[in-house]
Amino acid sequence: MPIVYNSFVEMNSSLSAFDAMKLAYWVLIPCFAYIVWYAAHGYSIKEWKQNKAESSVAVSEKAN
Repeated sequence: MPIVYNSFVEMNSSLSAFDAMKLAYWVLIPCFAYIVWYAAHGYSIKEWKQNKAESSVAVSEKAN
């Protein structure tokens, strides 16, 4: 994320450095939101979707 943040700061180089950093900070908001979501709800998910590889192994095991 620091590389993405820096590129947004550089894209807004026509502004003052402080204003460019304030605008680029919005890039990090979705990351922080995901961390908060995971801390509140995501950690308690017991089972995620199965991968295709796992499901194909399960299907082949049932066929045998």
